[in-house]
Amino acid sequence: MKSLAYNLSVCPTPYNLGLLFRQPKVWVALSISVPCGCVGGALKFWQLNLDEGRFVGVIKDESAYASLTFIVVFLAAFRIDAAYGKFWDGCSYVYNIGGDLFDGAADLVAFTRCAKADQEKIQDFHQILIRLVSLIHALICADLDRGAGRLDPDISSMPSSYGFEIIDVSSIDDDSMSRLLETDNKVECV
Repeated sequence: MKSLAYNLSVCPTPYNLGLLFRQPKVWVALSISVPCGCVGGALKFWQLNLDEGRFVGVIKDESAYASLTFIVVFLAAFRIDAAYGKFWDGCSYVYNIGGDLFDGAADLVAFTRCAKADQEKIQDFHQILIRLVSLIHALICADLDRGAGRLDPDISSMPSSYGFEIIDVSSIDDDSMSRLLETDNKVECV
């Protein structure tokens, strides 16, 4: 399933609404809420047009409606807050992954300062390390972009993270890149 395309100007685009209605949870929520709304509308129509005056003395105190509204808003606020917190936790985890990769690569480069190997081999190690860290970061983001369907063979679209700029990936040998493209677990392969 494709990810929703978020941008700063307009989130409820026709594309996003189309993706929204492809999710099973939306249909479950609609199957519960639409009949309830129809029954409520039919009862209100019956009260106002077909049987006028019959429900005049039934509900004199509006505190029941106020209490129900308070409970619904209270529960919705907790769910919205939990979803908001999960979203920002996920964003910070993604940035932490990039930062940890950078820290690991910087540490490995720093450890080679005292190496007794030939300077040309050390430079080659640095070049390969930086290329592989750049590649693995793009592959991790692609796995996150694709989500739970990353092993689904029916998905024909490529994740948008494959469009990330990777540092000189053309210098990695063709045999390794072709093996990487053929495997399902690309992050583990790198």
